[in-house]
Amino acid sequence: MTEAAYHCARPDPKPAAQARVDLAAEQLASSRSCH
Repeated sequence: MTEAAYHCARPDPKPAAQARVDLAAEQLASSRSCH
């Protein structure tokens, strides 16, 4: 199971918009660390 799928599958108390912002930030950070 991917990180994103894990976050989507578990109940999240935060608003969906904030969750998407957090996910985008994580993806940006991971892409930077890979390069």
